[in-house]
Amino acid sequence: MIKWDDAYSTGILILDEQHKKLFQYLNDLEGAIHEKDVGNELMLNVLNFFQDYINIHFGTEESCMHKHHCPVAQANQNAHRRFIEFFDGYKERLSAKAMNRQLLKELLKFSEDWIVEHICKIDVQLKPCVETASD
Repeated sequence: MIKWDDAYSTGILILDEQHKKLFQYLNDLEGAIHEKDVGNELMLNVLNFFQDYINIHFGTEESCMHKHHCPVAQANQNAHRRFIEFFDGYKERLSAKAMNRQLLKELLKFSEDWIVEHICKIDVQLKPCVETASD
């Protein structure tokens, strides 16, 4: 279980709300992996969530970083590309095999590591840029 902490805030409400949704989704997914049958409905839900997250959140966050001249904007964009590459490879593996609990656990682990390495180390660097812009 991963918990949101205000220390992860970017200073931009929409981004923080999107991050909180990711935290909640991953916690819900962890519960679902242990409690439910891993079937097509769960898998479709997972794929749709992450595809929407990539399509909506990544672009919004990258725009905010550029707008506020955040020094880690390029590192952020590069990290997003790596996540997209992982997700695309994950989808290919799914099409080659039946969905199973192990594949979902792999996605969950990658995503939790992503939070630690990306949100907690890169995204939080947007906050001082936003605060400077509002001074």
